[in-house]
Amino acid sequence: MAKQHAATVRYTGSNPVDSSHTHVAELCYEQSNRNRSCKCAFKSRRGFFALIVQLAELPSCKWRTLVQFQLRAHFRKKGETMRILLLVNLLWSSWVYVLSDYRNDSLQEIAQSCYDLAVVDLARDGSADFFTESEIQTVQATGKTVLAYFEIGAIEDYRPEWDSVPDDLKLGAVDGWSSEQYVAYWDERWWTVVKGRVDQALFAGFDGAYLDMIVTYEEIPDTSAGTNRDDLAQKMVDLIARLSSYAKSQQPDFLVFPQNSPELRLFDGYLTAIDGIGVEELYVRATNRPCTLSWCYENQANTAAILAAGKTVLTIDYATTPEMVDLAVTQSTAAGFIPFVSVLSLDIVPDNCMNAVALINLTTFTWYRIILIALNLIVLLICVYYVLTIIKTPKTGKFRSLRRR
Repeated sequence: MAKQHAATVRYTGSNPVDSSHTHVAELCYEQSNRNRSCKCAFKSRRGFFALIVQLAELPSCKWRTLVQFQLRAHFRKKGETMRILLLVNLLWSSWVYVLSDYRNDSLQEIAQSCYDLAVVDLARDGSADFFTESEIQTVQATGKTVLAYFEIGAIEDYRPEWDSVPDDLKLGAVDGWSSEQYVAYWDERWWTVVKGRVDQALFAGFDGAYLDMIVTYEEIPDTSAGTNRDDLAQKMVDLIARLSSYAKSQQPDFLVFPQNSPELRLFDGYLTAIDGIGVEELYVRATNRPCTLSWCYENQANTAAILAAGKTVLTIDYATTPEMVDLAVTQSTAAGFIPFVSVLSLDIVPDNCMNAVALINLTTFTWYRIILIALNLIVLLICVYYVLTIIKTPKTGKFRSLRRR
């Protein structure tokens, strides 16, 4: 756990109009071996303003960007709330997704790779041979964020919990995967399995969880829970929210990334529960087929809305030809997402830290990142200026010195 230090600056002053007007600025400084973050919050009769800056020390990747800004402002005026949210997430510019065939049964290949974020299975063999805390720390020591992959809407017959899951919770084989069964994910007995997986991720020191088989809600019969499809969707969202709440109660900065089903953003509790999303086949269907069906465009629209809500979007397309790889990377990057291209078996670590065989010119990409950062900083300054013009500052007063406790 990171050590936290907090200090408070209190500003009080007389005001001929409102003598009770008080501003409080609070600075929180959090430090670990991987990142530092600061938060400044200002509260007054008029509302709340917070600026959060997180600086991640990421030494291993040449093209990695370092700063994440969050600007949140809530003001009350004439009974209405005006809100400003600016989130510039520059912590990750590349990611890798590997679920099997780890070289030498270790994560050393991933640790030595030039990726910012890695998604790996809870266990090296997919069963009970779980990755240890020291192994995860070895990857994190290179500046990478590491998410634990596991399913919350289905179970494979090689998982250690298989025998303990009652038969009446298993709802039939997943299409195309005879060794995998859908589950009644809304049943309280299933939460025991999910909670155990979260506990294992926390115990091993993962930075968060990457949740698969969210699509169960739309692939099982709509009467499976005795209700309808919308209710099944809300039940899946409720499970994600419960997982997020539990994990963050143990580790506040624990990240939650569900995979697929971006349309769940329309259901209550989804966006507040997640930190980002991973989406498969957003631009290229497995394998080497451009995604041009109606659901492709629906997924793209819903994913763009999730990004606009301040969440990180990871894309995974399955392609092996240069043309299809270039299509996936170009479109994902243009949309503001973080691309990864691999094979369907997800058992390789591509040498290129952007994608499998990317054709992006790194010089062009560097200038793109510089321009993007400059534009985001300009927007940040505009928002700060706007916020400061709204906050009513007392005419007189003194600041007490800032001291770390």
